[in-house]
Amino acid sequence: DKHNDTKKKKKNSSCQQMMRLEMAWELRQNQQDCNVEEIETCGDFCVDCVGVGVVDCRFCHGQGKLLHHLPTTKMYGSPSQNCPVCNLGKEVCKTCRGSGRVADWTSYSTTN
Repeated sequence: DKHNDTKKKKKNSSCQQMMRLEMAWELRQNQQDCNVEEIETCGDFCVDCVGVGVVDCRFCHGQGKLLHHLPTTKMYGSPSQNCPVCNLGKEVCKTCRGSGRVADWTSYSTTN
């Protein structure tokens, strides 16, 4: 069993290494197309945040406040409790990490 575990680790390691090499190759290939001074040359608008860089909070649904509910569905507690996760109902977009854009070579790009 130790022999099989060692083989699996080597296989996983070589797959990860191959993925890193492919990503580095794609980065180098796309560097010619991307001019950071002209951000529009570096990819498309993020489809999740539509280029804004923030999305509605997944916990308070963009309200910025959390409501407490009892199992009987009667409201309980103060509706003015601020959401501890977001900033006024908005979170940084996880897809573009707040940049509003997604590079063409990523799996998140709409042109791939």
